Amino acid sequence: MFVVADEAIDAVVITTDELASRATIPLTALRDRALIALPVGTGIRQQLEQACAAAGFTPIISFEANTPLALVELAEHGLGIAVVPRPYWQGRDKLHPLMITPKLHARLVLAWRSTSPISPATRAFVEKARSRLAPERWRTRRP
Repeated sequence: MFVVADEAIDAVVITTDELASRATIPLTALRDRALIALPVGTGIRQQLEQACAAAGFTPIISFEANTPLALVELAEHGLGIAVVPRPYWQGRDKLHPLMITPKLHARLVLAWRSTSPISPATRAFVEKARSRLAPERWRTRRP
């Protein structure tokens, strides 16, 4: 298994939003706010819904989009609070980030079965991934 990315999930708002004066936001403060999120079934949406359920509420999802970049663009138009991994909002002048507490994380991993032989196609895929995705972070064992 290889962790490709492990990024914080933040809330981002347009700079004119009343929340733009803050650096952090408790998850419970999102209870009555219009959120912009990825669709049901995605890992980030699942993280959000589980955290909200643990805090005792169901999030109000006003808009869904299939990519984090689309979420960010909707937030730039003032349509709500986008819940996205940190790299997607960075460098956007119209947005203000809010670190959610407790912290949420988006994790992308590449995994394969290590207890049995893998197919030539899987081996080729893993080798290609190793050469492209931060090869210095890979474990030394081969597929």
